[in-house]
Amino acid sequence: MHRADCPNIHADQMDRLIPVEWDNSGLPEKKDYQIDIEVEAYDRTGLINEVMQMVSEAKTTIVAVSGRADSNKIATINMTILIPHITHLNRVVERIKQIPDVYSVRRVTN
Repeated sequence: MHRADCPNIHADQMDRLIPVEWDNSGLPEKKDYQIDIEVEAYDRTGLINEVMQMVSEAKTTIVAVSGRADSNKIATINMTILIPHITHLNRVVERIKQIPDVYSVRRVTN
């Protein structure tokens, strides 16, 4: 089983993909997963605060955060967050995308 963005899946194999979901109904406890995301935005005062506030309002634990800006005023914010499921991650990403001056939000995979 592979994720859709796995580098081992080639374009000519896309017709072989089958969507799957995990049935968590029988699980006794809620488990959070550590996810890394990267936000790129126009560097301005208060940006990192707004991003952290948006994540916090989504009832999401922030494990780590770091940021930097380049000479072109492009800020890159890397965050590690805890999420219970992919739907929650999608909600967090969509909330961050609504912040003015945010160009992109993406999950970082190794």
